[in-house]
Amino acid sequence: SIVVSGTSEGRVSIRTTTGEAVAMLEDHAGPITSVDIGDQLLATSAADRTIRIYAQHGDECTPVLTLRSPSADLRKIRFLEGDKCLAGLVRDERVVRVWRLQELRNRLSKLELDWDSSGFE
Repeated sequence: SIVVSGTSEGRVSIRTTTGEAVAMLEDHAGPITSVDIGDQLLATSAADRTIRIYAQHGDECTPVLTLRSPSADLRKIRFLEGDKCLAGLVRDERVVRVWRLQELRNRLSKLELDWDSSGFE
């Protein structure tokens, strides 16, 4: 098991439940607003209006995709259907935005821009 926490400086700390540091992700320019762990992916959102998606390979996280929120930062993100979709609640909106990650990955694959996630199906 791992514990994931975000900071006001835009960093995400990943540790084992015993406190051992696994990784420090520093890809956001603003405070972290939400983190979610899927089956093989990890997603973070921040006040910089970006969502960063990482492939999990054992104790390592590799950045694979950055999504942008068109209107405001996301208050909460959650994976749906394993890693196939990502839902986000945008600040000051009353709707949930959904990104179909599997469909997006299939389209990127046709352009030879797919990410390697070791079995992400």
